[in-house]
Amino acid sequence: MNVLVPHTIRIRVPSARHVAILGDFNNWHSNAHPLVQVGADLWERIIDLPPGKHRYAFFVIDDVEDRDLRTRVIGNGSVLWVPENSAQSLSITAHPSLALRRELRVA
Repeated sequence: MNVLVPHTIRIRVPSARHVAILGDFNNWHSNAHPLVQVGADLWERIIDLPPGKHRYAFFVIDDVEDRDLRTRVIGNGSVLWVPENSAQSLSITAHPSLALRRELRVA
């Protein structure tokens, strides 16, 4: 029996147009689990994960100067542990200090 445990994932990202969580649970696809903007700069999503260790990061498209878009990865290499007992599960809130400054400009 494959038990899935729900987790609320949230992150605050100023100036973001799109935020998604990607990881080994979705083959690192940036469009598999987009987050929803729920407040000023605040993004959130509930995802169901199987028990075990999962590596994840956030994929962000945001605005920069002169109407350019920038893509970046935040928290690459982060690990989330999902217990088999869903009563022990914790949701995560990612902190913007995890941001890595890898940038790719999109015209």
